[in-house]
Amino acid sequence: MDSVLQTQGEPELSGQAQAEVEAKLQHIFAKYGDRLSDDQKKLMRRTVTSHVRMLEAIRPIPVANGDAPATVLELVPLPRRSQKKTPRVKKSLGEKE
Repeated sequence: MDSVLQTQGEPELSGQAQAEVEAKLQHIFAKYGDRLSDDQKKLMRRTVTSHVRMLEAIRPIPVANGDAPATVLELVPLPRRSQKKTPRVKKSLGEKE
């Protein structure tokens, strides 16, 4: 097998996975091939092969539509339900604290 497709220590791709790599590359090269150098095309082949190899590892895991995600993007920490904020009461100008 071509060393560009398989690096040392990585298993060979199945025939179906190899066909998937070639189909994806055909699509990419048809769309962007005229803008890519030979080195960029080699890098694209390695990248797509790596991604398909990772996909092969997770595809056998059954996932139903209602399954919760493994991780959740939390941009702002969610308030804890037990620590509800009490509204602050503004004191009038004449009152002391």
